Amino acid sequence: MSVRVVFQLIASSALLFATLASAAPAYVTCEFTYKGKPEVRKFTLNEDTGKVSIFYPETAESQTLQAAFTAENVIFETYSERYAIIRTSLTGIRQAKLDGKIEQVQCRLETPPKRAF
Repeated sequence: MSVRVVFQLIASSALLFATLASAAPAYVTCEFTYKGKPEVRKFTLNEDTGKVSIFYPETAESQTLQAAFTAENVIFETYSERYAIIRTSLTGIRQAKLDGKIEQVQCRLETPPKRAF
């Protein structure tokens, strides 16, 4: 078998694997509470890149973090909090690093709007 044929087979296999493994990001919204007030977190979970983006509507700030994606959970942390989103039930769990307080809420999967561009 020639080197050219082997290269083509490898390239075709890589393209097929990338196509099969590719998944659209998931958009999840969770409403936690802090001192009795709601704290909305909008998460973009991108398993292909291994990253999660968090949008904080109260401050219009965002950040992107490395995450661990398992069959059941997506796990990530900021400098002050640890998060887990249970994939099968859409339960959101947040733990404050300072005092260890754990909050569990029901999240919802968002449908992304149709984009113009």
